[in-house]
Amino acid sequence: MNTVETSCAAEPPCAVASNLNSLKDDILWGVKAISEEINRSPRQTFHMLETGHLPARKVGGRWTATRSRLHRLFNEEVA
Repeated sequence: MNTVETSCAAEPPCAVASNLNSLKDDILWGVKAISEEINRSPRQTFHMLETGHLPARKVGGRWTATRSRLHRLFNEEVA
């Protein structure tokens, strides 16, 4: 009988949970949350989202973005 050995190179469950929590904390939902993160008014933020000036997308009719990508964008503009 042939046995196939499988090695699980995946992270331990606690590390996966930690990564999911980090990702959850990184995601911003809605124009208000995004505007607060980038220190702009909701109206300015909405315009920037609609014109594609921010790294975000619509999910279920709501704008969503990640803090890390927004910070990266603004840090590149400063440099």
